[in-house]
Amino acid sequence: MKTNFNHKGFFDKKANEMRERILNTPNTEEIYEIKGTKYYISNNGCDCNDGLSPEKAIKSLDAIELLPLKDGDALLFERGSTFRFTNQVNTVNGVIYGSYGEGEKPNLYGSWRNYAKAIWKQTSNPNVWESNCYNERIGGIIFDDGEYVGVYKWKIEDLAENEHFFFNKYYKKIYIYCDRGNPSEVFSSIEIISNIMGLSMSENDHDNVFDNLCFKYFFFPTYSYGKNHGITFTNCVSGWVGGCEGGPVRLGNAFGSWLGGADFTVENCWIYQTFDSAISWQGYCARHNMHYDYDNINYSHNLFEYNNCDIEFFDREQATLSNFKMEGNLMRFTSMGWGTTTVEGKIRGIEGCIRAHTNGMDSVKSTTFTDNILDCPARQVINWDVDPWQWEGIHASGTKIYIKESYRTLENCLQGLQTEEGQPLARRFAENYDELVEGIKIFDKTAYVHWEK
Repeated sequence: MKTNFNHKGFFDKKANEMRERILNTPNTEEIYEIKGTKYYISNNGCDCNDGLSPEKAIKSLDAIELLPLKDGDALLFERGSTFRFTNQVNTVNGVIYGSYGEGEKPNLYGSWRNYAKAIWKQTSNPNVWESNCYNERIGGIIFDDGEYVGVYKWKIEDLAENEHFFFNKYYKKIYIYCDRGNPSEVFSSIEIISNIMGLSMSENDHDNVFDNLCFKYFFFPTYSYGKNHGITFTNCVSGWVGGCEGGPVRLGNAFGSWLGGADFTVENCWIYQTFDSAISWQGYCARHNMHYDYDNINYSHNLFEYNNCDIEFFDREQATLSNFKMEGNLMRFTSMGWGTTTVEGKIRGIEGCIRAHTNGMDSVKSTTFTDNILDCPARQVINWDVDPWQWEGIHASGTKIYIKESYRTLENCLQGLQTEEGQPLARRFAENYDELVEGIKIFDKTAYVHWEK
């Protein structure tokens, strides 16, 4: 499918400035104090090395597992290098994962290889080509860095247009429809979004920093599971994430935590083309018959573009929320990206810029939404279910919403805090400027709304 992800918004200049700032941050050693041992990994390294200097860098991701990493150490990836994950890499508590060297941020890819360099064979089906692919599941195919996006089909007989693809997980083969010839000659890059988790944190992991890294083509680039604390993402890039099946629903978030967490930060990051949600905290504590806290969470000064949802968070009873800050984020073209297209019958696209459920949580306090800009959302704006008493703990100010009607793919615009029908903060859908202003003022009395025909 030919894509068109070059829309014009109201904050193009600001987005360019943020993107340049994020892409050109100094290396990790200049930002964070590294008290322990520094280990280096480079495409030009060798696994026979000890990794203790750039000149003696290790080469492969497999060698990371053999390093004696401990609290206070740092694993530094060389800028300009590309590291392809064939398995998840388990993080070590207290370790900083960052960059060194010069050039573009180090690329961490979930795609096992550039499949434009793979061997493609023509099948008996007209214009259908096959290649080996050893993943258990795949979420999508990205051609030429997003110029084209694959359209998933459930059987090979349904491949009828260019970029249609089918994955046979039993025979470990990928099939692509291409009437222009061998895909390896048509495209310069074919990257497959795999089911790999990337840098994986286990329950109760803590005090990890991820800085100056570029994550692409993962199911989940990183994910913290269960009472993680002290997890920080700064100056990172994430793109083309998700799309794998998680039961009947296709999932995939860039950064997030599951079942509680504290001291969790995502700041000064550029996150784009996420199939599901760019960043999130979420869980269902009661279902696990446990109590979890979400405390001291900071999502600030990030650039979001073309994500299905930008910020998602939810839990129910037996969970508490405190000290949650969302500040200075620029959210652009939400629900206009790869994860929301309807050509595959995808059910994503219901979330919008903010998708949240705090209703039912035991406690919600010190939650702020400050100076955020929502630039050209295509579907929902702010979809936040609350209990009426929780409003006292939620404070919003400085919200700016800019609607371009020609970009809208949903007539009704859901916005603001919502409770059950008939409650003081009744559920509202806006179909025009006046209704959006009326509804959003319940959420943020200082909000500014611009609606362009």
